[in-house]
Amino acid sequence: PLCEDALHVHTLAGMEVETRGAQALVLEVAGILGRVEVPRSPQDGKLASDLLRIYTPLAKLVTGKMAVDVASEGVESFGGAGYLEDTDIPRMLRDAQVLPIWEGTTNVNALDVFRSVQRSGGQTLATLLADGRAKLNAAGNAGADLIAIPQTLRALEVCERFATVFFGPGGLGSSTSGAFVARDFAMLLGRTAVSWLLIAQSTGSGRRSDLVAAERWAATLEQQGLIKSLEAVTEVSGAGSSPKKVVESKSSSSSSSTDKASPLLSPVFLSGAVAKRPDQIRFEDLLLVYEGWAKTPQKVAEALGEKAPKASL
Repeated sequence: PLCEDALHVHTLAGMEVETRGAQALVLEVAGILGRVEVPRSPQDGKLASDLLRIYTPLAKLVTGKMAVDVASEGVESFGGAGYLEDTDIPRMLRDAQVLPIWEGTTNVNALDVFRSVQRSGGQTLATLLADGRAKLNAAGNAGADLIAIPQTLRALEVCERFATVFFGPGGLGSSTSGAFVARDFAMLLGRTAVSWLLIAQSTGSGRRSDLVAAERWAATLEQQGLIKSLEAVTEVSGAGSSPKKVVESKSSSSSSSTDKASPLLSPVFLSGAVAKRPDQIRFEDLLLVYEGWAKTPQKVAEALGEKAPKASL
C-alpha cells in the first residue's frame, strides 16, 4: 500500500513538519496578543507589543506561502483524484492561494517587516532576536542535544549581522532602492523564528516526533538559499566593501556549481551599486538581478555609466 512506501511517507512527513511550523508560529502570535491585551507588567506589555508588531507580518508572510506549497503537494500526493473537482481537494489549493494574496501579499508583508524595524529604531527586531536567543539558550541549558540549535543560531546571527549593516547609519535600509532584499530577509527571519519555536516545543514535550520536526525544519534553513543571499548583501554593504572585490572573490572561490548558478547570489554586484549611488538606481536596474550572475555586473554598470568588473563562472 502507498502508506508503506518510503518515498511517499517521506513526502508526507515534510508536509507535516511544515504544518507544525505554521501552527507553532500562529499559536505564538496568539499568545503574544494575549500578553498585549492583558500584560503581566508594564514592561511585559511593551515587550509583547514590540514582538506583536514584527511577528504579525512575519506570520502572514511565512504561513501564507507555506499553505500554498503544502496544499499543492497534497493535490499531487492524491494523483489524478487530487485534480478532480468532485473530490473537493482542488478547492483546498484555491483556498490556500487566497492567503498570500488577501493577507497582504508576500512583498507587502516583507516591506511591513522592514517598516517595523525602521520606525522602531530597530527595537522590534532586537526584541524578537533576543526572544529567539533566549529560547535557544533555554533549550541548550535543558540538555537538548539537537543539531537544530546551532543551525538556528547561525541563521539568527546572519539576520542580526545583516540588520546591523543594512539598517545602520548609511546602510541600504535608508534608501527605497534597498527594499529589493526585503523578501529574503523577512522570509529567513520568519523561518528562523519558526525553528526556535519548534526547538522550544520539542524541548518542553520531549516527544520524539517533536524533536524530529525541529531537526527537519532547521535543516531547511540552509537549503532555502536565503542565508547565502543575505550574507552576500551584508558583505558588499559593510564598511570598506566594494562591488569589484566581492565579484572577484565569488568568481575565484571554491563554491559548488549549484551555488554559482543560484540567482540568489546575483544581487551582490547590484547591492554594491545601490550602496554607492542609491538615488540613481532605477526599477530597470533592479530587474537585472534576475538575468543571471554573468550578465548582471556588465548590464548594471552600463546602466550606471561605469566600467563593469569582469566576472567568470
